[in-house]
Amino acid sequence: MSGKKIRDRSSLGGDHMRSPSTASAGSTNHLNPTFCFKYARGLDGGERGCYWALVKTLRDIAQLTWQQIMFSQRKGMGFEKIPLAQLRVALDPYADSIDDVIAFRISEKWRLIGHRSDGILRVLYVDGAAEAYKH
Repeated sequence: MSGKKIRDRSSLGGDHMRSPSTASAGSTNHLNPTFCFKYARGLDGGERGCYWALVKTLRDIAQLTWQQIMFSQRKGMGFEKIPLAQLRVALDPYADSIDDVIAFRISEKWRLIGHRSDGILRVLYVDGAAEAYKH
């Protein structure tokens, strides 16, 4: 034998690694978010530094579970819920079937607007001028 001990697999994961029995039935709040840009608009234009802030913020958000995100401050890693009817920008037709979106603060002006479906955040709009909805 090589003398190396095999770790118990349960010790390899963090808080996000839970057995299905510890999560409420059907809830995905214990998962880390996955981001989908298939329906995203507003990605053209903007300053290069803001795109770096977007990537950094998404990386930071991805380290949290949905439960942690929901309890975060709106101006931190949290989000605010906005009725779709309050948006002032055109979205992909995918959004026609939803009622509310969530907005994450990327910088002082930039917001990422999306729709959560289970553990996936479908990015719908990247607002680089803070004009997509009334703040």
